[in-house]
Amino acid sequence: MELSIKDLNGNETGKLEFNPEDIPVKGNGNNPLYFYIKAYLANQRSGTASTKTRGEVSGGGRKPWRQKGTGRARAGSIRSPLWRGGGVVFGPKPRDFSQKITRSLRLSAYRAALKRALEEAKVLLVKDLDASSPKTKEFAQALKKIGVEPGVDNCLVVVNQISNNLYLASRNIPDVWVLLAKDVNPYDLMWADKVVVDVEAWAVLMDRTKRKGLTDEN
Repeated sequence: MELSIKDLNGNETGKLEFNPEDIPVKGNGNNPLYFYIKAYLANQRSGTASTKTRGEVSGGGRKPWRQKGTGRARAGSIRSPLWRGGGVVFGPKPRDFSQKITRSLRLSAYRAALKRALEEAKVLLVKDLDASSPKTKEFAQALKKIGVEPGVDNCLVVVNQISNNLYLASRNIPDVWVLLAKDVNPYDLMWADKVVVDVEAWAVLMDRTKRKGLTDEN
């Protein structure tokens, strides 16, 4: 397999030979991807939703009317869950949604996601990927020349170092994420419609497919 290398003007400057077998994936990789993304999304949840039970709602300490003789249903508190303004039965309480992601699962999912991105031709290699100025319009035009439709495609820009110009130029473009190669995870690769990778950052992505290239943060 050959990957074309372009510059920011969209001109092809070379090719990179790549063997898909360099990324070992067991089967189609669906299982590790499913379990990783399920756990990853669960870990993003804050788990701060909270409701009050009848014992936590203010008021309601006095019986609203006597037990018998009124013709109305018996009631012991105006904060009963049956009453408007009362407590909530079995409502949400703060909880921890986090799930453990093992190193082997993380590695398997990363390999599967990167290989799938290559098979689906989502990876675009760029030489000297950076923004010459902090202007968003110029960077958006550069992405368009490479083959990305800003505002339409989910675009992941992968570099080894995020310059100030690149940060300022990219932050206001919808659905464009700029990440360091060492921080890219399987969810990022699956989310993106286009993965624009600096040539030097590509070496880091490939190195991380080996067990020694994996860290607990990825």
